[in-house]
Amino acid sequence: MRSSPLKLYPVRALTVVLALLLSGGLAGAQQPTYPGQDVVLQGVNVLDPASGTEHRGVSVRVRDGIIDAIDRVISPSSDDVVLDLSGLWVVPGFVDAHSHLATLAAARRALESGVTTVRTAGIDGWADVAIRDAVLAGVLPGPEIAAAG
Repeated sequence: MRSSPLKLYPVRALTVVLALLLSGGLAGAQQPTYPGQDVVLQGVNVLDPASGTEHRGVSVRVRDGIIDAIDRVISPSSDDVVLDLSGLWVVPGFVDAHSHLATLAAARRALESGVTTVRTAGIDGWADVAIRDAVLAGVLPGPEIAAAG
């Protein structure tokens, strides 16, 4: 596999799916899961936050939940899941550094709005801790939560 033309950061696959949700590409869909398989997104546009540049019509390989490669062409193996998402954008997720995330609906709304990480600022009854634990256990979709309790 050729090295990426972009400086890569460990970006979760969830970020990729959120970017697609925001672009309207998978509106209303939840993050697909393909245990043990790499996912190759073909024909996407990528925003590189380090340089502020955009790269159009590239392929992105997601391995073990991390963006592994970005290149003009990535040759998928027969075991890879290949999604043709031509014209859609892959962008970094947002961080909400001051949230009072207290309900399941709020966690889902944050996720669907492109927020991939939330730092809570305190919630009565430790609801943010319970929501964090449910997200970590895979019980419900939600952003990563740094819970204050």
